[in-house]
Amino acid sequence: MSPPELPGLTLVRFLGSGGFAEVYLYRQAEPKRDVAVKVLKDAALAARFAEEADAMAELGDHPNIAQVFFTGVSADGRSYLVMPYYPRANFAERARTERIPVTEVLRVGVRIAGAVQAAHEVGILHRDIKPANVLVDRLGEPRLADFGIAGRTPPSVDGGVLMSVPWSPPEVLRGGASSFQSDVYSLGATVWHLLAGRSPFEVPDGDNGVDALADRIQQTAATRTGRADVPGELEEVLLRAMAPEPGVRYTSAREFARALRAIEQRGGFPEQTTVLPPQPARVEAAEETRLRPVKPNGLTWVIAPPTYVDPPPPEINRSALDGAPPPWSTPPAVAEIPIVASDTVNRPRTRPWAAITLGGLALAAAVVTGVVLLSEGEAGRPADPGPVDPGVREQNAGGPVAPPGKPTVTAARVDPGILRFTWTYSAQFATDSFAWRTSDLSRSGTAIAPTVDIPAPAGSLVCLEVKVVRADGSSASASFSPPGCGS
Repeated sequence: MSPPELPGLTLVRFLGSGGFAEVYLYRQAEPKRDVAVKVLKDAALAARFAEEADAMAELGDHPNIAQVFFTGVSADGRSYLVMPYYPRANFAERARTERIPVTEVLRVGVRIAGAVQAAHEVGILHRDIKPANVLVDRLGEPRLADFGIAGRTPPSVDGGVLMSVPWSPPEVLRGGASSFQSDVYSLGATVWHLLAGRSPFEVPDGDNGVDALADRIQQTAATRTGRADVPGELEEVLLRAMAPEPGVRYTSAREFARALRAIEQRGGFPEQTTVLPPQPARVEAAEETRLRPVKPNGLTWVIAPPTYVDPPPPEINRSALDGAPPPWSTPPAVAEIPIVASDTVNRPRTRPWAAITLGGLALAAAVVTGVVLLSEGEAGRPADPGPVDPGVREQNAGGPVAPPGKPTVTAARVDPGILRFTWTYSAQFATDSFAWRTSDLSRSGTAIAPTVDIPAPAGSLVCLEVKVVRADGSSASASFSPPGCGS
């Protein structure tokens, strides 16, 4: 297919092709600038193409979301979308060719999570968060791109949904509905990839075809990155974000961003501005690893269409969001992340997908490189925190501040492979967080609620010790609690 002639734009070169669009570099006459133009290949997908443009336009003021300049229809009837052209390497390319510093990964993770939360605020699920869709603008800021499968309404059965398997959550690969927690999983998988240089379930020198990856994602839990300079606290945050069960994950991109920011602060990294909307709303993936709409080529996955689901609104404990330090340190106060309000909140429904298949090339999602792509053992994982006890005081509620009592830890088996530890103590504050460790010192981590799930085979004895951390660093427990044990 030849590139279209577009008014005010001069073709420079072809950039890339993906599932439903081709991307070209054009030179705009007024104002003079290079732009990336995404041209729709199939007119039948015009409605979805328009949804992408609308989503990006609605979020265009966010500093970490790729903009859309304008849209149109060429003389030969093809829909197109004009975007900035970012010539820098995207994060998929960088992760493949260099070891990205942990400090930079944290910064990018916080900002992209803020972008995702902004999308959720207006009822938009991205559904294709991955390193190739994190572009870099001329100022070095990360920009989330490719909202090609984002949206508020279910697609038609024959439209399918493109889904990048390596960073997709198990419930979506099984044909279930997307939710806040689905995007949180993909955020965690993306940050994991930036640290490790590969996707979480990729096996070096192993079978990394899409079917093998999908099987691993659905049947096993993510593991640590194995990178020596990654703090254990960060590993725990990522394991929670990628928990197989959606209810165990962070309830929002906002909560995930704050967990990352807390690690930054405890590490003494510089303060940064992250644009987050004020309050989450109700809402509802061209590479060889991409699932595509079904075609009669004999290489299809047939997945039963899921029932439409309106995900419940996340229960966010806005005061207990900053994690806790490892046992050997006491954190400073964690500052609130600056926020930017959204004007519109819409309530979406999720899209189902009927039959999906593999195939197609990666569409260079970035405009960044000139190619826009459309395309250790386990430690504990935090349990679902649930609502905050109404009897728990806010730390700034006034009156004398009593130090926390020594936690009493109990354990119960909630699954053949999981022990759930919970603890109680006196003088609780809603802003308290916790450091925990097993008595044999083989595992440790942090929690923002008084509960944590520890992988443990039936019959094995595990003992857990806990200490309380005040958000402002005052009156924290000086030592760990007596152990609570379960088997």
